[in-house]
This record gives sequence, C-alpha cells and structure tokens, in this order.
Amino acid sequence: MQSLTGWLARNFSASSVFGRGANAVFLDFRVFFVDLGMFAKNTLILLSFLLFTGCAKTIERIQERKVLDAMTQGQWHLTSFIKAGNDITGDFAPYLFQFHENNTVEAIKNGNVQNRGSWEADVNGRSMISNFPGASTPISLLNGTWKITNNSWTFVEASQTVNNELLTLRLEK
Repeated sequence: MQSLTGWLARNFSASSVFGRGANAVFLDFRVFFVDLGMFAKNTLILLSFLLFTGCAKTIERIQERKVLDAMTQGQWHLTSFIKAGNDITGDFAPYLFQFHENNTVEAIKNGNVQNRGSWEADVNGRSMISNFPGASTPISLLNGTWKITNNSWTFVEASQTVNNELLTLRLEK
C-alpha cells in the first residue's frame, strides 16, 4: 500500500489531489487504504486476543472435565491418613467414597451411605474443598480445603493444616 500511495503522490500534483471531482475520489481512495490498514491491524490484534482467551478457556474446561471424570468414575478409598504425625488410616478402613458430577460425595460404610457431602475441585489452584455437614469423626476430618500435592488418574495425595495440625491423605481407586 505504501508504494501505491507513493506512486499516486508522485504522479499527481497537489492541486489534483486536493481538487474537486474525480481527483477528490483519489483523496478518499487513498485515505480509505490507510484506514483499511489500521482497521486490518486492529482487527488482527482483536482476533488474536479473542483466540488466545478462547483457547485458554477451552484448555481450562478440558482440564476441569478431566478432573471431573477422574473423580467420578469409580469409588475411592483412603490408603493413608496422617493427623499430626499419627497414622489413623485404620479409622477409614470400612469407608468408600463416591464422587458425583453434581459436586456431591457419599461416604459409604459397609455398603450403606453413612454421610453425604459436597466437593469442589480448583484445577488452577490444585486444591479440593470437601464438606460433610454434621459428620462425626473420622469423616469430619475430611472437611476443609485440601492442597493436592500429587495425583494421577488412580490416586490423589493432599494435605491441609487444621488447628496447627498437619493432615495428609492418600485416596486410591
């Protein structure tokens, strides 16, 4: 565009560029191309921004879906629970946990639902909140925000500090 604009400016006098009639169209035509160049640049910047944010959201949704699938497909059991250095895993031995897509979770003891609660995963924060309202020990120990320290499709390791006591757990399918 710059070479066309330069050629037009070299081949037309100032009076014809700023004149009336057909030469006025030339001036409008030239301005149109300059504006189109700015429009194209701004459009490209806008489209790049939308594409980037759209891709980021899509990636986040895919990650959230993977977490949801991992948590809700199959039942989980605690294979380790350490409270302030004391291993109390045995207290959880009769329990299985079933996570559901509607963010509810069931604590199942000997085949019967003993407690119902809620859960919510934060993919970016690598954490999970669980809450079993009205539950007694040991299930009440699962309440709170757990920082996920390690995980795969078949296990989750997490920790949290409650009343200055470090709690760590490992869930497995």
